[in-house]
Amino acid sequence: MLGRAAELFVPVFIFPIFILILLLIPDLEFKNIFPVLADGIMPPIKGAIVPSGWFSEFFLIIFLLPFLADMKKGMKSGMKSVFAVMMTLIVVNLTVLFVLGSTTSTKLYPLMNASRYISLADFFEHVESAAMAVWIVGAFVKISVFIMHLL
Repeated sequence: MLGRAAELFVPVFIFPIFILILLLIPDLEFKNIFPVLADGIMPPIKGAIVPSGWFSEFFLIIFLLPFLADMKKGMKSGMKSVFAVMMTLIVVNLTVLFVLGSTTSTKLYPLMNASRYISLADFFEHVESAAMAVWIVGAFVKISVFIMHLL
């Protein structure tokens, strides 16, 4: 039942992210990615340790595999979901970096800050609610899976 609900929420999750990225295209400045590795490789590696903790949540898929009728199909779907999440994170993080530049590291919620840059004809503004909706949908599914696993 929870899996079907999560499938139902996929468009609610993907569509706002897609729209946010499309609306941020005029504000992208590709020069914000430079200088790449100006201080060497160690600062990015040290900075990646804490955020990589979210990846451990994918181990929950392993705990859910015994409940599947076809484990190979479940493993294939699990790998597809990991790949999709990683690609989404790469695209969103690069978009935020291209919009905010070097100030990205000082922001607590950079996607929310980047979404504030969206302005279409001085009418379509304040779309942070779309980013918040994506966050709430993702948190609902994640927390529901964790609670279901505990029961």
